[in-house]
Amino acid sequence: RAGRYSVVAENLHVKEVKYEGTRYIVCFNPVEVEHDRAAREAMVAALRERLSSGFSRSLIGNSGYRRYVKMEGAKLSIYEDAVKAEEKYDGKHVLRTVLRTNARLTPQTEV
Repeated sequence: RAGRYSVVAENLHVKEVKYEGTRYIVCFNPVEVEHDRAAREAMVAALRERLSSGFSRSLIGNSGYRRYVKMEGAKLSIYEDAVKAEEKYDGKHVLRTVLRTNARLTPQTEV
């Protein structure tokens, strides 16, 4: 959460976060936001279709679907809170680096 993003390019904004001796560079690509949203919506639509078709047992083993499935007794349904929570990660990825005092690179240079 530290600081604001610096704009490196139209499709790359970066910010640096230090936590417990590790340096994280949070990268945000505003162009990818729509792509990530569309991919998630497609996955949820496929999941809805599979749930309505009765293929519910195979969904538990699928790591892509598993994060959006909640089990109530023997019934599987879509975990809407998880779907909503994923939105905050659209267009973002994180790089982890080691803090070094002798070789200090800016987040823009590291990316």
